[in-house]
Amino acid sequence: LYKGLFRSFAAGFIFKAMLNFLSAALSGKLGRKGRTLADIFWSQDSLRFGQFIGVMSFLFKAVLCTLRRLTKRNDPKFHAIAGFVSGIAVLLDNPSRRGNIALYCIIRALSDLYMNLKACNQIRSIPHGN
Repeated sequence: LYKGLFRSFAAGFIFKAMLNFLSAALSGKLGRKGRTLADIFWSQDSLRFGQFIGVMSFLFKAVLCTLRRLTKRNDPKFHAIAGFVSGIAVLLDNPSRRGNIALYCIIRALSDLYMNLKACNQIRSIPHGN
């Protein structure tokens, strides 16, 4: 469980740091008068994003495993509960990015809801709706 926390943190941190590096390199802000590699790779933004991704992943897995152990079954509703609880991790990220993350999560949740309802034959298939 903790290994996943650190692995997710590292993945989020490296992704954001590389994105910052590419952005600085392509815009010409990398170098003497611009940002240094230390500024890019140890920026508060990269660390905060890695923390957000790591905690979100950890909360999801911890809640899901706890619910499975307590009930001794694997209910699809547990994923929704774990997703809701892990959404609290968005409070760790930069406030200016929260709207974009929320929009992505809503679209993803609606897509997953559709696919689950279709798999359970609760709704008819919509052409090109996959």
